Amino acid sequence: MDSFEWFLRADDDLYIKGDSLEKLLRGLDPSRSHAIGQAGLGNSQEYGLLALGQSDNYCMGGPGIVLSRETMRKLSPNLQHCLEHLLTGHEDVELGRCIRKHVGVACTWNYEMQTLFHNNQSTSNDAYTGSLEEVKAAITVHPIKNPSVMRRVHSHALI
Repeated sequence: MDSFEWFLRADDDLYIKGDSLEKLLRGLDPSRSHAIGQAGLGNSQEYGLLALGQSDNYCMGGPGIVLSRETMRKLSPNLQHCLEHLLTGHEDVELGRCIRKHVGVACTWNYEMQTLFHNNQSTSNDAYTGSLEEVKAAITVHPIKNPSVMRRVHSHALI
């Protein structure tokens, strides 16, 4: 673990601008505890059902979660305990709960993270088929279910 400064939890339908992520992380200290991503509390149907405390949040799994080396150092000895005491079936919520309990930090609570860790929550399959202006500043883009859309987002990112 000491060979790495940062760890990324990502879905297979996530586009990542690696150079932009590196630039963001270069300004942060991996020897401090960080959980970076788009903070969530659950959708409207789930709110109040995720057993989150009043000041708790979690990093939504879809747009990616970045953990510092220090977070992983403190978290890894406690993962088995967390797995044995799940309160929901949402792995991102449970990871956030485990980080909060054993590391003492929550997901970065910053409005800008909604832009940097972009998550299109529409239920249609036409995400990112129109204008890509909404993801211009994004470091991660989620979800991309179609390979041609992934190529389109990548081509747009190179501009």
